[in-house]
Amino acid sequence: MQNERRRWKRTALLEGCLIFESEGALGEVFDISEGGIGLQTIYSLPQTDRLLQEGLLCCQGILLEDLTCKIVSSLVLPKDFEFSTVIKRRYGLRFTNLTDSQKIKLDKITKICQLS
Repeated sequence: MQNERRRWKRTALLEGCLIFESEGALGEVFDISEGGIGLQTIYSLPQTDRLLQEGLLCCQGILLEDLTCKIVSSLVLPKDFEFSTVIKRRYGLRFTNLTDSQKIKLDKITKICQLS
């Protein structure tokens, strides 16, 4: 068994937890921790080290606003079907400056929206 090396414990979330930025929807959040977000999307974000500013995380009616995240990882997922033209990607986003009130909302989202 491999030891967990992450600094923060990740929590898997229910379907429908979305993250947005000013241009529109980015994708669905599949896991979250105090350190960041695991995001799945059909959009191609330009590169790692890009900063996402004024992001909005929405889960079960709870909004976490004005998020600033840095893209720290990127992965193209295998196709669901051989002839599919849809390319899905996974990104790791790291929070850069969470305020105390954002941390409280993040904790609430983690508890209410976690996958049982």
